[in-house]
Amino acid sequence: MAEPAFVVQHFLTCTSASPNPGNLPNVAYNLANVSYTYRLPATVARAARIRAFALYARFIRTDGTDGIVPFSFDMVHIDHRGTEQLVARGTLDPVDFPAGHPVINVVWKVSDLAIPGRGLYEIRLAGGTARRPLASEYLRFE
Repeated sequence: MAEPAFVVQHFLTCTSASPNPGNLPNVAYNLANVSYTYRLPATVARAARIRAFALYARFIRTDGTDGIVPFSFDMVHIDHRGTEQLVARGTLDPVDFPAGHPVINVVWKVSDLAIPGRGLYEIRLAGGTARRPLASEYLRFE
């Protein structure tokens, strides 16, 4: 059975997200603290634990196939030389793509991630049974 076809219009991180009243799957979200730079407490010297953040994506349908698509993410630390280190890999809740809904908004809550410390990170979104790369978001923890 074919999976629904779609493109990612938006992919970003924030500290939290809450849905506005509305009918799923087209519900809009209020996103709090959308940023590319997040401050770690001054007491953090090296490794840190990110307690919680949210990943938001807006998908635009490109066909009429309905179905449920699995998603996952990788979080990669990129050092000053450009060397990449995978620091987290996670499974995200699958998303329902019902027929007749051209736009799908979704928020995934991610919690308790260990990172090696301050610096640049990339979160890579993958979808489908083949874990197809879809989008990425860069973050800096300072």
